[in-house]
Amino acid sequence: MPRYFFDVTNGSTLADEVGEEFELVEAARGHAMAVARELSRNRLPLSLIGALSLQIRRERDRSLSHRRLCELLLPMIVEV
Repeated sequence: MPRYFFDVTNGSTLADEVGEEFELVEAARGHAMAVARELSRNRLPLSLIGALSLQIRRERDRSLSHRRLCELLLPMIVEV
């Protein structure tokens, strides 16, 4: 099963050294949404939420997605 890594960036990168195993990339993207929700629960200032990005990598090197945290959270805000 492939291992996906979820790095947080804000000018510098906090690399995920452990990762999570998911059978499908869609499951990894769902996990990224959960990470975004968890980060937002820390009552981050809006300026920081706009500056933070989350990158999904597979097997330590191949970037699959790189999205700003606010882009990940927007669909959840619109649904409310």
